[in-house]
Amino acid sequence: MPRLRKITASVITSSEKVNPTQDIDVLIRLQMHDDWHTYWSNPGDAGLSTQVKWQLPEGYVVEEPVLSRPQKFMFDGLVQYGYGDVAYLRTKIKPQPESLPEGSRKYFSAVVSWLACKDVCVPETVKLNFMLPVTNRQNRVFRIVPTGRPFMKSKTETGC
Repeated sequence: MPRLRKITASVITSSEKVNPTQDIDVLIRLQMHDDWHTYWSNPGDAGLSTQVKWQLPEGYVVEEPVLSRPQKFMFDGLVQYGYGDVAYLRTKIKPQPESLPEGSRKYFSAVVSWLACKDVCVPETVKLNFMLPVTNRQNRVFRIVPTGRPFMKSKTETGC
């Protein structure tokens, strides 16, 4: 049976709970399958960058994502920047400093869209949902360190 998605997405958070006084690191992982690839924030001569649209609790804000370093592809004489195996988009969510009842919940959603390409290009979109219970205690925070390509801070960098 053929795979329906050319690329699958998942989300990892730096904490299992949200404390209104602590930021949350979030990592979106894109896994390419069967020689499909997707594009970086600056796709080069052709392609579309991966987009993330967040739905956050009221008052929460999200920083601009930091993307893993892309690969350089040549296709029909065109220079392209993207990912052929795995890509990471790391961001930080800043909570609203508020007093919330211990154990209440905050819901988060990221709509992630990308162009999956191989012999043809196919747009794909997925909605990633996650919930974090609220704690007013100092939160145990995990450092998110993906394996593979290092991150690039600027969306406009093209030095690959």
